[in-house]
Amino acid sequence: MTKHNQSAPWIDLIRSIPHSLLTPKHSCALCSNHSQSRICSDCITYFKSPRYACQHCAVPLEHHALLCGECLKQPPIYDDIYSPYIYQLPLSSLILNYKHKGHHYIGRALGDLFCHAVSSHYQRQHLSLPEWVVPVPLHWRQQWQRGFNQSFLFSQIISKRLDIRLFPHAKRVLAAPMQKQLTRKQRLQNLRNCFKINKSLDGQSIAIVDDVMTTGATVNTFTKALKQAGAEKVTVWVLARTPFN
Repeated sequence: MTKHNQSAPWIDLIRSIPHSLLTPKHSCALCSNHSQSRICSDCITYFKSPRYACQHCAVPLEHHALLCGECLKQPPIYDDIYSPYIYQLPLSSLILNYKHKGHHYIGRALGDLFCHAVSSHYQRQHLSLPEWVVPVPLHWRQQWQRGFNQSFLFSQIISKRLDIRLFPHAKRVLAAPMQKQLTRKQRLQNLRNCFKINKSLDGQSIAIVDDVMTTGATVNTFTKALKQAGAEKVTVWVLARTPFN
């Protein structure tokens, strides 16, 4: 009996298609050139990572030091943090365009970038991924006005690609005033009791996902609520960290 070595017709058809047509093509969200990813490799080089950063809050530092002055005085409540980029141009313009103009393609591009950075960092450091990811929730009124939660999209991408469960049981029950011009102390006062967790975390680990971190007041308050709900370890993943003014 002779073996039948002929491949199925559909396999031959796929093999006949040029490889370039099988590889997804995108336009770079920054320069608009054709790219294999939503942000091309050339433009990614313009996104700066801090040479030195505080090990507790990831704020960029001018010189090597384990901790910044703020964390020496009062360390954050969360257990760990990872922030791959500094919040500055041109990355800051992409984040603002997505956040305030609802450019969904830019959101997907930033989510891809964020997920790749987290995955690479955990592989390099041989770290274990958390059991849950959770976006910083928006108050329903703010989400209705904006139309979406930018951190939720990032969490969805990370959850799917890194196979981490998405935690849907956190709510923001109080709307805080605009925080941009406030000090860290004022922000903490505004955020008091504004988060509610509707499911016990029972000793599990969870990562908070957000786009930008300024003083850390929001994630610090959110961490407190997650730990009160039983979380054993809370990590913060933030795409971009603002420097001290």
